[in-house]
Amino acid sequence: MKSKSNILYVIALMLLVLTSCSKGNYINNLPRNAVGLMAVNGGKLVGAYSPFKVLLTPFVNEDRTQMKGIDLTKDIYFYETSDGMFGICAPIADDYDFHDFISRLSNIGGLSELKTEGDTHYCFYKNQWALAYNEYCMLVMGPVMDNESERNKIIKRMIAQMDDNEETSCQGTELWEHLNESTAPVRFVARASALPEQIVSTCTFGAPVGTNPDDVLIEAAMTYKDGTLYMDGTTCSSNKFILQTLRKSISMYRPISIDWEKAIDATALSTIFVNAKGKELIGTINNNKTLSSLLMSTGAYDQIAQSNGNMAITIRPRGNNIIESGVTAEVKVLPDANKKNKERLVAVFNTESLLQNFTINIFSSLNKIKRVVFIIDD
Repeated sequence: MKSKSNILYVIALMLLVLTSCSKGNYINNLPRNAVGLMAVNGGKLVGAYSPFKVLLTPFVNEDRTQMKGIDLTKDIYFYETSDGMFGICAPIADDYDFHDFISRLSNIGGLSELKTEGDTHYCFYKNQWALAYNEYCMLVMGPVMDNESERNKIIKRMIAQMDDNEETSCQGTELWEHLNESTAPVRFVARASALPEQIVSTCTFGAPVGTNPDDVLIEAAMTYKDGTLYMDGTTCSSNKFILQTLRKSISMYRPISIDWEKAIDATALSTIFVNAKGKELIGTINNNKTLSSLLMSTGAYDQIAQSNGNMAITIRPRGNNIIESGVTAEVKVLPDANKKNKERLVAVFNTESLLQNFTINIFSSLNKIKRVVFIIDD
């Protein structure tokens, strides 16, 4: 009897030790008010086809499992919140190694105001980005206004966010569920309202007139190659009417039968490639306020109505400044090349031109990415 009680005592003691020493779940620190989420497998972030490979490789250990204490065996999350903040959430595997790295950067002036509050350390990068971390999680958020009051506010917000509470995280939200429908090493989901207007108007092509961008989700698996970020995805909605209309419009598009990559105009802001009956496509365009207003003052409507096949709808700047001069659109009917593709709609965005007049967003910090291609296929 005594030996049995001793065994129970040992088991209880082991459970107590394991519980007291366990780290929190870094995913619990993702904000619930996220409107955009991108998950990147840590290994892919420093892999051969990553736009960050040259920058990050010197900091990766030999077995490629850690990067100065950051765990590369798990997903690293990039996010945007409903109030316009951008952030990164990453798992910490070795908090001593990571803190040593941050301390060194602070000593050489790369980071400023390295301080500690409770179990959380924090600092700033160029007074624009706040970085907070503890033994299991790192958060980066910004942009931050360059004054003490705003810096104090963002740090308090980040410390409160790092409460390791699943109920206050984005887990269980519509965005989180859609993000995890895919097992791709790089995957993305966002409310259309989180993206610049030009991207929204293109990616919500086919949504019913008057659709609130908050009601449309854009999701994709992502790959990067030679300066181009490919997003193989779709648009969806929890609103049944919007979802039904989106699906109906996609079924109207036939597989594109040209080499659309060779037809990309590098000077355009964006281009939509479709293969459809023009008279059917007109109805979809009329439901898209931005695109229909651009085409209204041109002869594009007649071109579309008379066409039945591959076409490119191209948006260009009127002058050097998009905000001051605006943009214009044109339609090109493209001869059938009998190329067998799965793509039904391809939207190409020139990120250098399109984003130069906009504030920071989920793509603008990725300066290696010159072009984003959004594809809806079979």
